[in-house]
Amino acid sequence: MTSVSFLFAMLDFQFAQAQNFDIQGHRGCRGLLPESSIAAMLHAIDLGVHTLEMDVVVSGDGQIVVSHEPYLSAEICRDKDNNPINPDKEKMFNLYQMPYSDIRKCDCGSKKHPRFSEQQLQPTYKPLLADLLAQTEAYHRQKYPQQTLYYNIETKTTPRTDDLFHPQPAPFVELLMEVITKQQLESRVCIQSFDVRTLQYVHQKYPHITTALLVWKGKNVEKNLKKLGFTPTIYSPHLRLVDAAMIAYLHQKGIKVIPWTVNEVTDMERLIALQVDGLISDYPNRYMAWRQEQQPPISIKILSDEKNDNSVTVQSTDTAYRAIFDSQSGYGKATVTALQTDKALECIWSFDKLEGFTLSLNAEQSISFFEHEGKMEANIHADEAALWQGIALQIVRRDTTDKSADGFPKLRRKNDYVLHIPRQVLEKSPTWNLQWIDFYR
Repeated sequence: MTSVSFLFAMLDFQFAQAQNFDIQGHRGCRGLLPESSIAAMLHAIDLGVHTLEMDVVVSGDGQIVVSHEPYLSAEICRDKDNNPINPDKEKMFNLYQMPYSDIRKCDCGSKKHPRFSEQQLQPTYKPLLADLLAQTEAYHRQKYPQQTLYYNIETKTTPRTDDLFHPQPAPFVELLMEVITKQQLESRVCIQSFDVRTLQYVHQKYPHITTALLVWKGKNVEKNLKKLGFTPTIYSPHLRLVDAAMIAYLHQKGIKVIPWTVNEVTDMERLIALQVDGLISDYPNRYMAWRQEQQPPISIKILSDEKNDNSVTVQSTDTAYRAIFDSQSGYGKATVTALQTDKALECIWSFDKLEGFTLSLNAEQSISFFEHEGKMEANIHADEAALWQGIALQIVRRDTTDKSADGFPKLRRKNDYVLHIPRQVLEKSPTWNLQWIDFYR
């Protein structure tokens, strides 16, 4: 018996809804790499975040810069001549009064961060938002073409610092939207702010843009929403403000709840149990590790009988595996592509001839499919019929000019048989055998 095993990380089924549970990398992944740097954003992508969270300010020459403070923070930065910055004088390094050419010269990644001991130091700078988006988009498109990357961008404005450290909300938003529109990212960007004026302007001028209200004190949600004056997409409170009543109230209004900044696993567990819609974290790696511990991996073993001198080769991408079986005795070829989706594991079978396959847990629990007159007939052998509920087989007729949707070269087949194994089945039984039946019935 020829076999090859595929091992998948268990999909995030427990928290998947219409869209994935939204794990956001705070300032990229500030706990691991210098904040707001392109390197931190790229590493966060590799960790598996759904959304890159960041803050933006405006330079003296009107460019949108990725930075949490509208000045050079003495905690993380040196000046353009590589001199340390006196904490008492850091606000003199006002980015709104500096051309970006000078900002670009300031190292904001080589100083040891007093609150993030795991952070790996490296010389870096505050990037232009346009440059950061261009690089993250290219990187993500090349490495993870099957996935979607989102951006959560905070405007750093307050009424008391208008025209001192930043423009007023309207011109600030216009500068920001110019960058977002040029990158064609309107459908994948959320604009967040503590300043309701910013969000009100976005809502009035760009109602199609997702908005998030940031809240750092007070549990009076109704009062905060009334001050905002419209229903935002997301309510984003400090993690300590979140309780069951808040979530119930906001969900009843159709508003998602994504708290910040959630770095400890115990806090992640508490908030997830309360059914928040996502987390913003300096350590997205901690969430990923915790999630892995909650669910066993999915193990799929692909089997093929050796009696027809079958050979098997394997191809892989970041989200899919493919086994290609070739019968040297003339019984044709078969392939199975195991592909993760948000709601299921899909095994996509392609056959040359009249064939079938068996999906089994063990000798007593199996379901077999045989191709007969252009359709698949199912035969269930199980003492627990409920286990198989939801497992579905779909025949997909392919135009041979179609491009592949799974990252592999397009197969020249008339039909694919797509086996959907839904989340409730995988959660109960994560280890499966799939066997190719390569003989005429």
